[in-house]
Amino acid sequence: MPKKTFQNLPEAKQERFIDACLSEFSLHDYDTASITQIVRRLDIAKGSVYQYFKNKKDLWLYLRQYAEQRRLTYLKDVFRSNFDSFSDYFKEIQQQQITFNLNEPETARFLFRATFLEGSADLHDQIVSWKRHQIQIYEKLVEAEKLMGGLDKSLKTQTVAMFLQSISFTIRDFLVDTELSRKFEPEDAPPPVEEKSVFKRIFGVKSASEKEKSTTEAANELIDDLLVMLTKSIQV
Repeated sequence: MPKKTFQNLPEAKQERFIDACLSEFSLHDYDTASITQIVRRLDIAKGSVYQYFKNKKDLWLYLRQYAEQRRLTYLKDVFRSNFDSFSDYFKEIQQQQITFNLNEPETARFLFRATFLEGSADLHDQIVSWKRHQIQIYEKLVEAEKLMGGLDKSLKTQTVAMFLQSISFTIRDFLVDTELSRKFEPEDAPPPVEEKSVFKRIFGVKSASEKEKSTTEAANELIDDLLVMLTKSIQV
């Protein structure tokens, strides 16, 4: 976590530092991301980073927490009581995820890499712990919905939770592949992770009409299709 030296920086300087770090770690895995590249972009001494954070891992863990908190700000006002059905509620959660991805592409791209692509041995325990925590959140959501009568009580909670999580992952996978979610990449950015796109695996090469759709329209169509599957599979 950040040292007091970082916490004492003016907010604008903190944000500039975080932005530079997110940019580097969103385009490179943990082991190849360069602190030297970060300080060069910021035009500061390399030692400044270690005045702010104990080491590279400490910095990455802070960025992971920061990015997740940014994502959660888009969900804080989505309450189940405001929706007539579970599918409407779940769809709103996914639409807020879309808004987050489009409004904060580098933060979203960092989270995607941290969740799906990061394979550093130094981060293994933390990543396993986060994934376990994520599925537990979905399990609590399913249990609450069962009590409300929105989901069949005979369904296995863990199975439904994994299905819901996979829908969220599919949508995030699609969004990270779009031009809009990559619009702030520098010219020397590595090519997008084409093989990870669920959207392309399901639908193949996009037709001319599909290319004309906005990212939001295409993502919402994907949500609708997945929610049809959801409704047929797990709702009462």
